[in-house]
Amino acid sequence: MGRKKNPDNKPREEEIKQKLETSRQAVPAVRSNLAEAKAKEAFSNYWAAARRVYDRPRELEDVLWAHLKATGNDRPEAFEAGLQHFGLKKK
Repeated sequence: MGRKKNPDNKPREEEIKQKLETSRQAVPAVRSNLAEAKAKEAFSNYWAAARRVYDRPRELEDVLWAHLKATGNDRPEAFEAGLQHFGLKKK
């Protein structure tokens, strides 16, 4: 069950290059997912406070998030503009 041993105990250059290339390709995807998760969390916090102002249920959060992402308003400074674009008005 252990690792296969190379007869001369030297790591293969091809395997090393392939592992490095795979890890290099994964880095931007991880950064992108992390940035999106932070933005989603920021919107969750924003919506927790703002839903009372807009007099809307909590369950609307996922729909609003999809709208904000589609319209490019998924940054904290653009949340309010995105909600207005969705048609929500403060009470």
